Amino acid sequence: MKKTYGTVLFLFIFFFTTLVVAEDFPLLTDDGEASDGLTEALLYPAEFKNKRFVYISNSDESIYCLDSSLSSSKPFVQVFPQRITWPQIGGVELRVNDIALKLIPEGRKITDNDLDKGFAIKWLFKATGQDFRTLPVFKIQAVGAEVFSTQDAKVLMRFEEPPPQPICTDSPEPGFPSCTLNEISNEIDAVAVNYNATLVALAISGVKPRIELYNIKNDPELLWQSTFSLQSGGVAGVSFSSDSQYVAALLGNGEIHRFNAATGGEHLAILSTGTISKTLSPGSFIAVSSQNGELTIWRLEDGTIEWKISGKKTRGDADKIAVSGDGQIITTLEYTESATIIRYWEIYNSKALGQIDLQGTNYNDIALNNNGTKIFISNQSIGLLTADLTTKNPEMKNYSQETSSCTANINYINSSNEIQCSGEGEIFTISLESKKISTLKTPVKSALWIVSVSLNGKTIIGVSSGKLLIWR
Repeated sequence: MKKTYGTVLFLFIFFFTTLVVAEDFPLLTDDGEASDGLTEALLYPAEFKNKRFVYISNSDESIYCLDSSLSSSKPFVQVFPQRITWPQIGGVELRVNDIALKLIPEGRKITDNDLDKGFAIKWLFKATGQDFRTLPVFKIQAVGAEVFSTQDAKVLMRFEEPPPQPICTDSPEPGFPSCTLNEISNEIDAVAVNYNATLVALAISGVKPRIELYNIKNDPELLWQSTFSLQSGGVAGVSFSSDSQYVAALLGNGEIHRFNAATGGEHLAILSTGTISKTLSPGSFIAVSSQNGELTIWRLEDGTIEWKISGKKTRGDADKIAVSGDGQIITTLEYTESATIIRYWEIYNSKALGQIDLQGTNYNDIALNNNGTKIFISNQSIGLLTADLTTKNPEMKNYSQETSSCTANINYINSSNEIQCSGEGEIFTISLESKKISTLKTPVKSALWIVSVSLNGKTIIGVSSGKLLIWR
C-alpha cells in the first residue's frame, strides 16, 4: 500500500554542505533561480556532459516527490523529480525528463518509521540541452538521488544512473552505424567531416549560434566550440580544407570565420557577403556564392581573394553549391519565383561553361562527379536526376526508378563512384556503376537527415533528432 507522508520537514544548511562533493555544482541560486553554471550547461550540453548539478528537496516537496511501501512483501521506494516546480530561464520552461527512480536501501533495512522521523532528497542532475520540437524548453535529467535523514544526515537509500552505453562498437549489425552520439543540438544546419574522417564539425543556429568540433578517431568527443552573436544570423554552413588544417564556418550574415581545425585557434574573420559556401580540393580555398550570383574564391590562409566573378541583378542568391572532386568545376543552384537555375564554371580559368534552366523550385541539393562532367540533383517529388555537362545543352533525366526516394541531401563519393543521399527518414548509398542501392539503418526515423561523407569515402556522418551517427 502506498503511504503518503504529511509531516513538514526542515533541512538545515549543514546537511546541504556535507552532502555536496567537490565536483558537484548547485542547480539553483539561493533565490531559486537557475544557476549560471546550469544555464551555460543547457546551452552547451556537449561541452559540459560530465558536469553534475545538486538540488535538495525538503519539507513538503520531498514528501510529494517520494512514494514508498517499505513494509509490504515487496518493498519499494520511488522518487519523481518531475513533480518539482522548476523556474523558467529567460522565459523558457525548465523541465526534467519524466522518470521514476527506484532507490536501493543503504546498508541496513529501512522502514517507514525511518522516513517518518524526517527525510530529504538530494538530487543529481545533468543538463541535456534545448528541445524545440514543440514549445521551446530546457531539459535536465536525474542521474542520481539520495534519501537522507534530516536528523543525522545518514543516507537511507540511494540511486545512481547505470554507466552509459558505449557510443561506438567494432561490430555493428549490417547497415547500422558504428557510433551513436545522443543529446547533441536539435538545431544543426550543416555537418562536415574532414578528409581522413578524424574530425566532424557541426553548424548550429538557435539561441546560441556556434560551431562544434568533435574528434571521432574513437568515441566522438567534443574538442572545442566557438559561439557567435544572435546578430550573426546563425551558422549556415561549415567545411574543412582538403588538408584538414582549417575549418570554416559561414554565418547567416555572410561572414566566413576560419579556425585551426584541431585547436580552434588561428581565428580569422573574412568579411564576405556569402549565402552558401564550399571548400575546394586540393588546397585551402573556399568558394562563396553571394547575392545576385556573385562567386568568390577566398584563400583560407590569409583571407584574400583568389578570383571573383561579379553578380548580376537578374540573378538570384545561390542556395546550394557543389565542387568537382578535382577542384576544377564549380556549380551553383539558385531559385527564382517559379524556376531553378543551375550555373557551372571552370574555376581557375574563371570561365562560365553554361547553365541549366529547370521548371519549379522543388530541387533540394546538387553534386558533381570527380572531373565535373556529370551533375546530380535531388528533387522533392522525382528523386535523383542527372545530366551530362559535356553536351552543348545538358538535359536533366531521371537516374533510375529505384532512386525516387533520393529527395534531399546528396554527396558524390569520388573514391567509390557512388552517390550518398537522404530522403524521408532514410539514408541511401547508390552505386553509379551497378545502380545498386543500399540503405543505411538509423535508430530513429527523421524527416531530414543532414549527411556528410569523407573524401576518402570510408566514413558517413548523419545528424538529426539530437543524434550524431557514424558509419565506418
